[in-house]
Amino acid sequence: MEKSFKKTLLDRKCETWRYTYRIKGVDGNYRWISDHASILRDKNGTAIKCLVAAKDITQIRSYLESIELQNERFREIGWTQSHLLCPHVVNIQGLLRLIKIEMRSDGDYEDLMVYIEQCVEELDEIVKSIVIKSDSVIKKDIKNIKAYESVAKNKLSA
Repeated sequence: MEKSFKKTLLDRKCETWRYTYRIKGVDGNYRWISDHASILRDKNGTAIKCLVAAKDITQIRSYLESIELQNERFREIGWTQSHLLCPHVVNIQGLLRLIKIEMRSDGDYEDLMVYIEQCVEELDEIVKSIVIKSDSVIKKDIKNIKAYESVAKNKLSA
């Protein structure tokens, strides 16, 4: 951090500096801190004054990380739907067409019913896994939103 700040001070054109880092608090928990500086320079570009502010961004980072995790789960759900569900739906549609043909010709469609049953059972398992993934995303979202709202409310009342 110190090297970054010194480098910015020496850059005669740079008027701002930002740096984000983690520190271990006295309670043993790690916190994310974001430092910002505004640099006032003379006509030659030499830094003459500097205003630095530090902000604890732990809650914001946690919230953003939870959104990234949520997006990853939604990508997994989307992949599951497009790659695992669709083939079974297509199979069932094809089997239903075959049953209609067999029914017209008074044929035996018992084997087709077995295939449909297998496809439906596999579809059911895939749908259950999607529901479980979606529920976990929603529960974590609610928890993170409540935590973020609590922090925001505390900052507004302070």
